[in-house]
Amino acid sequence: MCDTTEKIWDEMIKAITERMPYQLLPLIEEVFKKNYPIGTTVKLLATEHIVPQVEKNHSGSRTILSDITILVGDKDIYHLECQMTNDNEMILRMYEYDFHIALSHGRIISEDGSITLQFPHSVVMYPGTNKKIPDELSCNVIMPDNSTHTFKVPTIKVQNYSLDDIRK
Repeated sequence: MCDTTEKIWDEMIKAITERMPYQLLPLIEEVFKKNYPIGTTVKLLATEHIVPQVEKNHSGSRTILSDITILVGDKDIYHLECQMTNDNEMILRMYEYDFHIALSHGRIISEDGSITLQFPHSVVMYPGTNKKIPDELSCNVIMPDNSTHTFKVPTIKVQNYSLDDIRK
């Protein structure tokens, strides 16, 4: 059930986004409190990335495929994932997706040559009724200098919204 249902949700969300990407702006406003004026450009970005294979005894590359990545107003990047159930690995996949999205679309090179990676604003949407979905997913990242950075991704529990809420 889950695999088929998840594929249907993925295909539905992608179809809506391809045909009417501006329909995601109310979701962005709800999650990130960012309001864009009518007519703001919304552009779909590539969601497929070729990355090195990281499993033991394997060399080469593999493909990762995130659900939806958009550029709003020529500067703000958003990444949306749709999941039927929560698992402990989701935050790791989000970190991997967001890192590669930042490499592809969020690389900022200043005049002095320093590089900044701007991660996208990300959210995981859960259309199912699983009660164990947290309000956000998080993972601590410990850097070589022992500084700790917490990577957080908010979640949306679609079942918590009525049709009237969604129509607004």
